[in-house]
Amino acid sequence: MVKMLHDEINTLKSQNVELKQTTNELKAEKNKLRSKKLRLKEKKDHIEQRIKTLGIPHHSMKLPPTPYVVPKLMPVFSYPAVPMWNFPAHTSLNTSKDHAHNPPVA
Repeated sequence: MVKMLHDEINTLKSQNVELKQTTNELKAEKNKLRSKKLRLKEKKDHIEQRIKTLGIPHHSMKLPPTPYVVPKLMPVFSYPAVPMWNFPAHTSLNTSKDHAHNPPVA
């Protein structure tokens, strides 16, 4: 019985040593990643500073607000769950000058 306990203690000690080694390796890898992250962040800040000095707008800069333009075929909901469409303007239905713009193809 005592021998079994000693064997179990030895296995647990060896597992403990292995776990300490892996934690140390993971800590070293974490520190490497942290330093790489800091270098990338500094590089990003440097690039952003260069962009600001060049006067090129950054992609995250918001554009000034523009008035909203309603598209021609915007659905109008007059009945529940049945979309009703606006009719196109009369000028777009006018076909009197089509022969001048699009000659007939034989």
